[in-house]
Amino acid sequence: MTNLNSIKQKLEESIELSLARAKIDVVVMGPSPDETAPAAALRRFIIEAASEYGASIQPEHRGLIRASKEHLEAGHHLSGRPEQVVRALYGMVTFDPGTTPDWDEVRSVFIDEAVVVLRTSATASTVFSVDGFVQDFVNFIERDNVEATGFVERVVEVESMVFRDIAHVLVLYESTIPGARPPRLGVDSFELIRQDGQWKIVSVINDLPNAGHPVPAVLRN
Repeated sequence: MTNLNSIKQKLEESIELSLARAKIDVVVMGPSPDETAPAAALRRFIIEAASEYGASIQPEHRGLIRASKEHLEAGHHLSGRPEQVVRALYGMVTFDPGTTPDWDEVRSVFIDEAVVVLRTSATASTVFSVDGFVQDFVNFIERDNVEATGFVERVVEVESMVFRDIAHVLVLYESTIPGARPPRLGVDSFELIRQDGQWKIVSVINDLPNAGHPVPAVLRN
């Protein structure tokens, strides 16, 4: 059961990232005569997960899942679960060589007054507005020539709590500059609010595990 749950989590992350980056086709095999019960359950899970993340299911294709760029631009992730908004953000700041993030899309998942607090040295953190966070990211891309290499941030583990219109999402993530910097772990703590049916990020506080401060137990798989 643990292995099946792990597979489901990886598939969910893959579906979420694919949709967030507008890679629009996810193909699910149709049922076969000798399909086992676990395989059928996993196939149904993939379809349900993709549908939940804003995809539309085309019944005539028996399992072909499509999410158009228009679906994503319309902000469908904002009307889903708080965790979807958070996962989408990591997808938005992940980019291929020769490209950079759509910063207006990044801004769209925050309220205007949001605060972002990043660990900027071994002994200090810096408080940013959303525009300040964007500018700091742009400076990082330009300083380290990251546009040439691309950048990846992926969610490793998530712990969420939702109460009415407020939510807390704690994330263990891994960031990589392909070919230039090995993977690094970080922890982000998100607070979100639901307004007019949409979940938006109110604040993010970031810190980095080290030898004296390991990954929190709640985020260890």
